[in-house]
Amino acid sequence: MRFGPAIPLCAALMVTLLLPLVQIVEASASSDGRSIIDTYPVHETTVEWHAVDYLWVDYGETVDVSSAVVTVNSDRFGSLDGSVARSGTKAEFHLEDRHCDLGQGLMFKLCPDGESITASFTNILDDEGGDLPDAVFNFDVGVVRLIVTSHQDGDIINSSTIEVVFRAENHTIEPSGPHLHYMYDEIGANTKLQYKSDPIIYSELTEGLHPLIIDMRSSSHKWLGTPDSRIFMEVTIDKTAPFILGEQLRPKESAQGIATNTSLQIAFNERVSESLQVSLSPLNGTALNCSLTFDHSGVGTTVTHDCGILQQATTYIVSISAVTDVAGNSMNDHSYSFSTLNLEGNEPISQSNEDEGFLLRYWEIFATLVAAIVTLVGWMIVRRQKANVRRFLTMVEQRVAELGHNITALDESLSTLRDEVRQLYNKGTLNENQLMLIEQKIDTALTET
Repeated sequence: MRFGPAIPLCAALMVTLLLPLVQIVEASASSDGRSIIDTYPVHETTVEWHAVDYLWVDYGETVDVSSAVVTVNSDRFGSLDGSVARSGTKAEFHLEDRHCDLGQGLMFKLCPDGESITASFTNILDDEGGDLPDAVFNFDVGVVRLIVTSHQDGDIINSSTIEVVFRAENHTIEPSGPHLHYMYDEIGANTKLQYKSDPIIYSELTEGLHPLIIDMRSSSHKWLGTPDSRIFMEVTIDKTAPFILGEQLRPKESAQGIATNTSLQIAFNERVSESLQVSLSPLNGTALNCSLTFDHSGVGTTVTHDCGILQQATTYIVSISAVTDVAGNSMNDHSYSFSTLNLEGNEPISQSNEDEGFLLRYWEIFATLVAAIVTLVGWMIVRRQKANVRRFLTMVEQRVAELGHNITALDESLSTLRDEVRQLYNKGTLNENQLMLIEQKIDTALTET
């Protein structure tokens, strides 16, 4: 019988079958050809921090670990402490608890902020004292990460209920094990627990800014302490529709005698979408072809609507529609009118013949007088405002000197002072720059104290 050609084929088949075993664990075969069945964790895999309490090597037969030498090393912390044990056909190494330098008082077998582990099992014997193969294998501990896919930091939402969708990496959420805590406004406030990977629901949030906090916890409810295991994001609840700032509207509603080269300026109290529509048309006429520009540089949005030169002595209708804010709240459509100046003839739009004759005759004197009055009044207002600014800056310094030793009392006193300043601003006694100057002085006083 001829077996020559079959021998190389059998050898190749044996190499193919044994190759995966060599890739899984580096092991030396015993003199009688015995080999390792498996290891845990599996060679060159990634495990979760809470999934492993001990390592093992399975030899497929009863083992004796009385003289075993097992070393386990972390790329971050060096040699790890533990104890050797056996369980049937397995040689085991039980890891001891450690802090992982996370500063939370929480103890870990493996560190949740990631590490690489190398394990070596040597001097393992069978039940008759024969040598079993040495085993060397390594694995990684995955870095715990909490990732929110919606919503995002800075979102503005027109609902008091928010659904936060997330995913956890290298952290399995279990009913009786690792899980999540979520809260809002501040850490530890309004806290609830989450034992599943479903979206987190925040409900009954009031209008305004809310910090949302989500973090990963151990089975003992302690935060893991790693940077990537806590999410902190801010959302704003806004269920109020935007509105037009009437004092900044140009021209004003029902205004008369408006110059023909006037552009519309419409200011909103908050930022609005550029999908809004503004049309300008003569009374009983068709809408003009105009350009629309947006300025979002302030707290709100200012829209400029330029239609070129308008007709004189004409009533125009302004129509504003499809206005929505960032949160999606919609403003009711709004319309108003104004009339342009009459530049021809003796009959102005809103004055009598007698009034017009007086103005035409003495307009230069009248204009000079008005300018002088405006200048004088403006000078008096500015001077009064500057005096108010100096007074408040001095008051801040006095209260710091008196109450600087009592932070709580100083904070309350300066908060009351801040409210008084804002009331003057709302009344027009202070302008915006002066308000900012005083508030900056208050903030600096609180910070430095």
